[in-house]
Amino acid sequence: MLKSVDFTRKKSILNSILINYLLTWSWLLDTKYFNASIQGHELSFYTKNNKAVNFKAFNRKLSPKKVVGFVNDISRDSLELHLKKLTEPQMEGRAVGSEGMNLAKDYISNQFKEIGLKPVKKLGLNTYLQDYETEPYIPLLEEGSKVDGWVYSKNKGPKVQTSNILGMIKGSRYPNDYVILTAHYDHLGKTAEGVLFPGADDNASSVSALIEIARGLKRTGTKRSVIFAAVSGEEKYRTGVLPLMSSIEKNKLKSNVEIIDIEMLGAKKGDTLDILKYKPSLTNNMVENMKQACEIIGTKFHIGRPGPKVLNNAEKLSNFNFPAVCVAWDYKGKKTHPYYHTSLDTFENVNKDVFEKAAKSVAALSYFESNSRPVITKKYSSIISRIRNFFTPKTKSKIA
Repeated sequence: MLKSVDFTRKKSILNSILINYLLTWSWLLDTKYFNASIQGHELSFYTKNNKAVNFKAFNRKLSPKKVVGFVNDISRDSLELHLKKLTEPQMEGRAVGSEGMNLAKDYISNQFKEIGLKPVKKLGLNTYLQDYETEPYIPLLEEGSKVDGWVYSKNKGPKVQTSNILGMIKGSRYPNDYVILTAHYDHLGKTAEGVLFPGADDNASSVSALIEIARGLKRTGTKRSVIFAAVSGEEKYRTGVLPLMSSIEKNKLKSNVEIIDIEMLGAKKGDTLDILKYKPSLTNNMVENMKQACEIIGTKFHIGRPGPKVLNNAEKLSNFNFPAVCVAWDYKGKKTHPYYHTSLDTFENVNKDVFEKAAKSVAALSYFESNSRPVITKKYSSIISRIRNFFTPKTKSKIA
């Protein structure tokens, strides 16, 4: 059982007064942009010469005991059950275009239904499925290897239908503000020679965590609305997030979402949650929430900006200016994830103790984020800008 570690609280009332005062009178700082959480995780003003002025305050309304209680209710047995099911031989490595991928889709959809998630009607969906077309996978072995695989990327054959799987919980206090938790459920598949890539660590581990986090949040309820998205098409050009992004923009929700992409929680070893941020100006609020969640449950964390070769759905989303962060367990390549993209990435080769800790760490930050107040949107930034302009003395222009 996790125990709450010493969580130093700032003088929360004074912090709240300070933040509200600064928000109201931000024109005095002559700011061109700011990012904030009213509840006060972090407030950043960027002046016209790009100097950052930061103020921090802790979330005084979210009890550490509630976070720990939520995490302790995540069932290890259920996590392992999903992991084993999604890596069974009949799932065929979950390649796009395979019958096994359809079986995985049905399994995840049935879990969403059992939990009681609702279709995301705000994105125009009346079922859990967001269908789209893409190229089927052709899995191959690396030259000279009997275990290392990859997806052939140059095939331009007929497209096949695949699906993202989306379900949601409506927020009790901020129903029009959304936290989106994503995890891709596709993998490499099975070669023509019969070599199977089960994809336990990558990424059945994250989908298993997604299902159990959804179950826990449905039980406790959330202040913000939460969308759970098991996404297809990641292993080849990360195509699954494209229809997701399109539907968010079409329904004018882009300024009301924050996205956490979950990757590879089934490491062989390691003790650190990696938080990969791509556009800090869009994700400071999320990252601050994650830091506090990790501190509450005593999880080590590392915050960094990944290099150009680290490709995932969060990277794709960030390229289109969506506020997205990727969380993965102690990603040090083959040192901690030795079976990545090999036929040895099996249920048996996942370190179950590490998997449980990783999944519960992501559960903590998901609970924290979904029960924290949303960031200030551009709408409010515009209002404050008007206040600043009203009080700023106007100078007459000189005619040369």
